[in-house]
Amino acid sequence: MKLYFREDDQEYCYTKKQIIEDMKEAGINEMKIVEAKRMIGEPYFWCTFFQKPGEVGQTCGRFCPEYKPRNGKNGRCRYSGHCYEPTDKVITLTCR
Repeated sequence: MKLYFREDDQEYCYTKKQIIEDMKEAGINEMKIVEAKRMIGEPYFWCTFFQKPGEVGQTCGRFCPEYKPRNGKNGRCRYSGHCYEPTDKVITLTCR
């Protein structure tokens, strides 16, 4: 599933479908979006539970009340996801 940054929100990524729905609700006819790519090898992660970034080893694990290991014992939390960064691929969406 491809994710994109909106021109009015460079912090969060969305699917095209989500962006089009938001454009319809807001009455926006055209918007530039930038394709996102996963950041690999960085000491950061995206917490899908709290919907915010965290630092590996600092804000997850025993420090977090919602920590739940993927394997049920220990290790990476089931809420740990990837952070994304913009690419140079710009797309113009039109909505009517």
